[in-house]
Amino acid sequence: MKLQENFYAIILIGGMGSRFSKINQPPKQLIKLNKRSLLENLIISFVKNGINNFVFPLGYKKKYFIDFLKRKKKIFKKKVVLHRGISKKINSNNINIFLFDAGIRSSKLLRIKQSLRYINEENFFVTYGDGIENNELNKY
Repeated sequence: MKLQENFYAIILIGGMGSRFSKINQPPKQLIKLNKRSLLENLIISFVKNGINNFVFPLGYKKKYFIDFLKRKKKIFKKKVVLHRGISKKINSNNINIFLFDAGIRSSKLLRIKQSLRYINEENFFVTYGDGIENNELNKY
């Protein structure tokens, strides 16, 4: 099965992350691993599998993520486009990232539920923002 062009991945990055960093330090998803952040490596892995659309339910430390993504003009040779609302006009050649504030203390399930308003498809991926994977996603 080939992944659809409009496939989405929800990346859960708005959690408290209290075991890794203090309030004035960047979240763990932005630490460097092989010259790129964990989040960047995760996005690249999805892009290699044909997924260019992402939903980021922000919360705790959202400013770090917004600032980081604003500086990223390209990831893996693709233009990064940030969307602050629901957008029907997305370019499948770009990396489309939909950002919204899910609340500082919202549960993972609530973040996923809130993310669904950005996705028109029945199938999508959900992952944590600090995960690393190296799979052929079309096998799932």
